[in-house]
Amino acid sequence: MNLIALLAHGAQHGADRAALILEDRHVSYGALQTLAASLAAHLQHLGVRPGDRVALALPNQPEYVIAFYGILGAGAVVVPINPRARAPEIAYVLNDAEITAAIAHPTVLPELEAATAEGPQLAPLIVVGAPDIPGAVALDALLHDGGALDPQLVRDDALAQIIYTSGTTGRPKGVMLTHGGLALNAECVTEQLGVRADDRLLAVAPLGHILGCSLSMNGTLYRGAAAVFTPALDLDTLLGTIERQRCTVMGVVPTLLAMIRAHPRRYDLSSMRIVLTGGAPAPEGLLDALAAELGLRVVEGYGATEASGGISMNPPEGLHKRGSVGVPQRGIEVAVLDDAGAPVPTGQVGELCLRGPTVTRGYWHRPEATAEAFAGDWLRTGDVGYIDADGYIFIVDRKKDMIITSGFNVYPREVEDALYLHPAVAEAGVVGVPDPIKGELVCAMVVLRAGASATAEELIAWCKQRLTPYKAPVRIHFLDALPKSASGKILRRELRERLGAQRG
Repeated sequence: MNLIALLAHGAQHGADRAALILEDRHVSYGALQTLAASLAAHLQHLGVRPGDRVALALPNQPEYVIAFYGILGAGAVVVPINPRARAPEIAYVLNDAEITAAIAHPTVLPELEAATAEGPQLAPLIVVGAPDIPGAVALDALLHDGGALDPQLVRDDALAQIIYTSGTTGRPKGVMLTHGGLALNAECVTEQLGVRADDRLLAVAPLGHILGCSLSMNGTLYRGAAAVFTPALDLDTLLGTIERQRCTVMGVVPTLLAMIRAHPRRYDLSSMRIVLTGGAPAPEGLLDALAAELGLRVVEGYGATEASGGISMNPPEGLHKRGSVGVPQRGIEVAVLDDAGAPVPTGQVGELCLRGPTVTRGYWHRPEATAEAFAGDWLRTGDVGYIDADGYIFIVDRKKDMIITSGFNVYPREVEDALYLHPAVAEAGVVGVPDPIKGELVCAMVVLRAGASATAEELIAWCKQRLTPYKAPVRIHFLDALPKSASGKILRRELRERLGAQRG
């Protein structure tokens, strides 16, 4: 099944059923198909060809879904860009993915213009609302001709999406995901979670993030359910949306669950049937507290962009093991391998590795990185864990240097590169320190150049100008020298220990 066929499958439950909901606005399955088909036809008329990469820089809203399926309907490839990304980050993706066209929100335009100031121009540039940029096209103007999407236009093994995720070198890598892999993952993750056609899924996780893409968008539409959007991202609006729209399912990072629990105002969340959490370890005791205090039934999951979304889930029904991320979903195989790529005995710790039709074909224009990521046909996750005798997966550690803050991956090198651009910085080391709300905080230790001066606030602001805000350090400490190994490598473990001592 490709993603165009996936949408048609969900529409079988009724063309008049709501597919997308934003307050009083309802977009039916029939309308979604028609709007996406119209956009697909216009994109082709504007010169977008099968296989072309089209950037999609929108927040969670119905237009994201319409644009996503419209791009696919033209045979092109979706490349999501975080609408909060900064110009250097955007420019890197535009150049690396060889983007020719983009669909963007007005708030993204200043950074997008800066990103293309000295590079190739986007043609077409399509904007939600009334664009004030010469040559830009209003999205609404491309959604009026109707038509029908053609599932035969693309093969199941055709490239559907490239999602950029930071690598250990700090240079983002484009994860190549196919129609068939994304469709199968959406089918399997909603099967394991028990999503039904009468569910209303709150689209909280960004649709450009693999959790939002697989569950809130593709999985919802496969099941013929409704995706519910919030008009704003503040906690009261989100909880009020659950209460008013009677949402039943959502997938969120543990950070948000901790914030919901700590929120002083109580909302009626009784409609919420089940919550999937992933992207970072849930703080100990949080899930029990949510059940006891708010009546929220939460299950842990494990996923990866390279797996097209979900990998495993602690089963909502049956045996639920505390501390586990559950059993693999249908369509994916998980093994624990040693450094040589050989299986380890049951219950022994090693690297979690994946294979199956949902696993990425590799990284865009990165053959060396692709080869390094695989051991034979097994994808190395970089996560350390074990599988018990019942087949339940336990993660005991994760990628050595990666920081997970509010469910988003941040690699130290990317932040360090931004700091090194500052004229006062001689050396920088970035690590994560535990935080009860965000999971981890991005923190930096900096050595200044001789005779130079800079404040922590100045360096944090510097990073926020060059990175998506969640990647910027929240704390900066100044040292005379960074701890290093004999080979000159920064010892991040010692940085963490020093920060831990200072936190106390």
